[in-house]
Amino acid sequence: MLILSKIKDRPVTLITMQDNTRYAFQPNEAGDYVAEVTNEAHIERLLSIPEGFAIYRAGRNNGEPVPDPGPQLETVPDPVPETPDMPLEHMTLADLQATFELELGRKPHHRAGIEKLIEDITAHREQQE
Repeated sequence: MLILSKIKDRPVTLITMQDNTRYAFQPNEAGDYVAEVTNEAHIERLLSIPEGFAIYRAGRNNGEPVPDPGPQLETVPDPVPETPDMPLEHMTLADLQATFELELGRKPHHRAGIEKLIEDITAHREQQE
């Protein structure tokens, strides 16, 4: 696998692995410092340092390698929550947050507690009447 070194302070960047295997990252035609690494453990170790190494991909994006998009997963929308059929005072924080979002059409403030949510939902319901 071709690995990109983001360390470009010398004409050749030499990296010595724990088992004394050495890799020479040299500029290619595009000026990117790359080396062919075939040992899976070495690949894993180098890629575990994202500020120093990445999988090299031909093509560039603002001077950085184009990121691997990974597997494309189909996104399924979350089901629309139903308002629980119980008094607000008996609802959990999660139920109140879902009720707030459903009735007011926006998410509540992330720091809003149970009392504030009950107050806001009650005020909204009174405005609707």
